[in-house]
Amino acid sequence: MGWINSILFNVWRNKIFLKYINKNYIDLNNLLLVDSAPSHLKDILDIENIIFIPKGATYLLQQIDVSIGKPYKDKLRKKFEEYFNENHNNLTKSGIIKKPPKEIILKMHSDAIKSLDPLDI
Repeated sequence: MGWINSILFNVWRNKIFLKYINKNYIDLNNLLLVDSAPSHLKDILDIENIIFIPKGATYLLQQIDVSIGKPYKDKLRKKFEEYFNENHNNLTKSGIIKKPPKEIILKMHSDAIKSLDPLDI
């Protein structure tokens, strides 16, 4: 559900992941599962116990993304589309549709979550 590049991945790896592992789990075996995105492949081979998920197989290990994330994103996208269709005349000086206020964005998220069918989760 997110976006990352190799710079951000390396910052996360060095400042959060490795620091946390070294500080808290020195005596435990650790495993980092990483998909095969190009941003993950660069400069991370020095991490012990790393496993790359084969390309095209991430969905097998990320059931929340498949069962909750996708329907949620679809519903949220529909809420944004409805907002922009209804507010297509509310433009900035440069002619771009103004973004929704924070309160409306929060309501869109809330409505998208509430509209998920528990039987689908």
